Amino acid sequence: MGDHNYQDLVEKVTMYLDNELSERDERELLVQIQSNPQYLKLLSQEKSFREFIKSKIHRRKSFLRELSLPRH
Repeated sequence: MGDHNYQDLVEKVTMYLDNELSERDERELLVQIQSNPQYLKLLSQEKSFREFIKSKIHRRKSFLRELSLPRH
């Protein structure tokens, strides 16, 4: 896979995981993933990475939410 094609795929996978693809683009990506084991591997790796990050990073409460809490 060429560098440009790979970057395109990474971008589409990222958009897919962020729910930013149109229905048509999502269907096209899923067909590509089903027909190419390398694409499926990339999707799996990206999902695993995101799950790892979510499990390791604990977000603080929103700054604005903290401002609205009464101080004692």
